Amino acid sequence: MTLEASRAMVEVAYSPGQVLMGAGTSGDEFIILTTGTCRVVERLTMSGVHHPVGVEGPEIARVDAYALLGEIGLLTRAQHRHDVVAVGQVTGLKGDAATFAELLEDRELAEMIGSTAAQRLASQVVPVPAETDRGHLTMLRPMLPVDRPDYIHKLATASAETILNRFFSRARPTPKVIERLLNIDFVHQFVWVASDPDDLAVTWGEGRYILDPRCQNGVEMAVTVDEDQRGKGLGNLLVGAVAASAAAAGFDEFTAYVLAENAAMRAVLNRAGASWKRFEPGVVSTSIHPLAVAEALIPDLIGPITAATSDLIHAAEVALS
Repeated sequence: MTLEASRAMVEVAYSPGQVLMGAGTSGDEFIILTTGTCRVVERLTMSGVHHPVGVEGPEIARVDAYALLGEIGLLTRAQHRHDVVAVGQVTGLKGDAATFAELLEDRELAEMIGSTAAQRLASQVVPVPAETDRGHLTMLRPMLPVDRPDYIHKLATASAETILNRFFSRARPTPKVIERLLNIDFVHQFVWVASDPDDLAVTWGEGRYILDPRCQNGVEMAVTVDEDQRGKGLGNLLVGAVAASAAAAGFDEFTAYVLAENAAMRAVLNRAGASWKRFEPGVVSTSIHPLAVAEALIPDLIGPITAATSDLIHAAEVALS
């Protein structure tokens, strides 16, 4: 934290039950908790109007000391969406928009704030209902921290063929590689998962883009569908969703590196006009504009996916810029 920012922050204290931030209020301040615990709760609404403070809906989360509150409102210039209520005695440091801007001058803090904001926004994104071209219903949502154990388990138990198609090697990814795949900031890496509509915690596949160092303004995509869910059109859907998000983020090159023998993924991208070239022995690649991919695979979902993408990208980009 910069010296100027620390001097500008004000010590604050809250009694049990006191609201630190209220739903519907302007997002022009932030608080760093120093002691105590707070509940993050949904404020009940009627006809779009928030009920008075104290009329609470369901609890969404609890936050403890060193938690950052209010950064989403500052990054997106939006009103607070939830009440933050002190469980017991709570203390913290409060700052305004100017102080927040000072914090972002510190690169490490900026990266932490950007990642925190993106993950919180990801948890608030309303899942996008989708139907594959084969009539399979699913819900698309961003990958969340709670998906971590399931993702690690799936990598550990995936077949040799799945590992080979995903990583071009029969060796399972190292812990360092797995950590990089789970470090999702929705700027350098964006991930959609296809979930069971009846239980969003159950995922059937994931699609992601990662910045491609070989391209000036491009991303590399990767899609994996659970082995017992293949043949239902989820691969098409996830490729299209990732492409729509890449287009919304302003990228103009969407590259796939695929095993030459991976006929299923090549067929998906052929629908978007893929032109294949040899990349390395046994691997081919194609580069297409992401919007062209989305239009070919998920034309009816481009709008909702773009809308769901925009806040995530904006919040993280502001903090990481």
